[in-house]
Amino acid sequence: MQTLAKLGLLTLCAATAGGAALVFWVHPGAFPLEHRSLYGLSLFPLAVAVLALVAAFAPFDNPKATLRWTATLEGLAGGVALGGLLCFPVSFLVLAPCLFLYAGLLHVCARRVAFGASAGSPAEGLSPAADEEPTDVSLAEEESGRSPTDSAATTAAPPGADLEETLIGAGGEEGPAATASEGEDPSDPFGHGTTFLAGKALDESAETADPRRGVRTVLLAFGLCGLAVVWCWRPPPGGARPAPLDAQPRPAVRAAERRLLTRRIVRSTDVVELSGRRGTVAISLRRPRIVVEQHEQKLVVEPCLLVEEGSLDGFFALPGFNTYRAEPGWRPDEAGLATVEFVEGPRTGWVRVEYEHTRFLPAQPSLAAAARALGAGVGPEELGAVVYVELDFETARLTVDAWTRLRRPLAVRRATACFVELKTAGEGPLTLGLGGDAVAWNPPRRGDQGREGVLSLLSSDGKVTRLLRAKRGEAGPYEMLAVGRLDGWMQLPGRFEPVLLVAPDWEAQASRRPSRTAGHGLPENGVFALRGADGLEVFFEPAGARVGSARLATELPPGLYRNRLVLLPLGKASPEAVAAREKARLQRAERSASVSPAAPRSPRATPPARRGARKRG
Repeated sequence: MQTLAKLGLLTLCAATAGGAALVFWVHPGAFPLEHRSLYGLSLFPLAVAVLALVAAFAPFDNPKATLRWTATLEGLAGGVALGGLLCFPVSFLVLAPCLFLYAGLLHVCARRVAFGASAGSPAEGLSPAADEEPTDVSLAEEESGRSPTDSAATTAAPPGADLEETLIGAGGEEGPAATASEGEDPSDPFGHGTTFLAGKALDESAETADPRRGVRTVLLAFGLCGLAVVWCWRPPPGGARPAPLDAQPRPAVRAAERRLLTRRIVRSTDVVELSGRRGTVAISLRRPRIVVEQHEQKLVVEPCLLVEEGSLDGFFALPGFNTYRAEPGWRPDEAGLATVEFVEGPRTGWVRVEYEHTRFLPAQPSLAAAARALGAGVGPEELGAVVYVELDFETARLTVDAWTRLRRPLAVRRATACFVELKTAGEGPLTLGLGGDAVAWNPPRRGDQGREGVLSLLSSDGKVTRLLRAKRGEAGPYEMLAVGRLDGWMQLPGRFEPVLLVAPDWEAQASRRPSRTAGHGLPENGVFALRGADGLEVFFEPAGARVGSARLATELPPGLYRNRLVLLPLGKASPEAVAAREKARLQRAERSASVSPAAPRSPRATPPARRGARKRG
């Protein structure tokens, strides 16, 4: 049993050391001293790996100290489990019992090893000193001339004889006489036999020391350390900087005063389609998604806040366990679609679509139910959106003004405020305005893991925007390719014609807080570009933990997230001049708006007969 306990203890400690060392290796470093990730995901795994290695070799080096060394791991496991139940109640409904089971197995194996070594066994419990004692005693008997009977009488002394009495008997007034009577040399001032008995008694005292001494103190100390580490894993509040939740901005597009009915705007089952001379625009009523087709080129725009990967309670986002995906979507009522209004003018078409419900896609249904019961995650009415769309039928210029209202803080790992995908992208680089200059940006291909330049991004710290490329995977360090003030426009390389994208709102809402996963002083905002299998993808992320191998979550505060976008075929015109003209047009449209839009209506406030009704002039 003791051998099995040693093997079990070695297996548990080796697995712990290996896992902690792996976390330490893959997690990026270069965090400042005041950053919580330095302690929670850099120093903590390193300390666990060292403690687990020492605990793994303790049964073979010093078995009686095994309980004290494994108590460090047991205390950390218990502290993390208790802290997790307080800070991350959804995830630790499953993880806490696993940690307690791990601590219990450690304790059982360590107890068996420590007490087995203290009690001794015929095979392995006797110390080398005990094996040599009969030889020493026989030699002493031969030298002193004692008979076997005297030796038997001497060895028949009670085993529980007090050490203090032995010492007093050896060094008292009758000590020399006793030594002489036993055949010892009276001229020996230290008493050879007495010294042997005293050493034997001290060895027995050391052998019978309680292995549990100090274990409770170690458990308490490292349990408190585990609680502190859990606090380091919590996503700090704040981050992104949206407008207040009750803000009512003026839309950047307005409905035409002169209205026509030439059926250039048509609503089908779940799509509103606008048809112009140079292409068509289809707006989905199930989710905020706009598909633009112009001159055999296809563009997909998702202008509202989309949680690509969020954590139900703020713990590490573990796929298939506690992650979810959420976005504004349809209402679960008899209509099943968003509320839509549209007006057709002489040259432009105007559409307003309101998504009043949260489209929630959990990865683990049972944990999602627990999250709803505990008030974690996102609820049905906590993520809604209003999208205004204006299409110029002649020039194919598309103007989008999208508002997303987030009514509670959300813990997310990846969340895009805007996503644009050019399905028919050319092979050339995209161009962006940075510091008044046109900078070429060559995005990496999706799936190029392990290659240099696997990640490139735009990152803003509020003063300047930097175009960066990772030198080693996603963990940095990063090479700076360009720096300057972001001009708010990009030129996407179309296969037949370049497309200009004007997006002036990302930098104003981007978080300035240092990233929890990237290190190297990188903020947690970013604009990411990738070449996918279908085309070129661009992600505008106000705050997240997309960069870095750690799966920590960051917090999106409640508020109004807004995106004003302009997309138009560029032709041979200068992108800088066209972008400046379009940004000025957006500002004039907001200033000239005389009436602010009403707040998003609830499903009960809209009569059933008018849901999805068509507005005619």
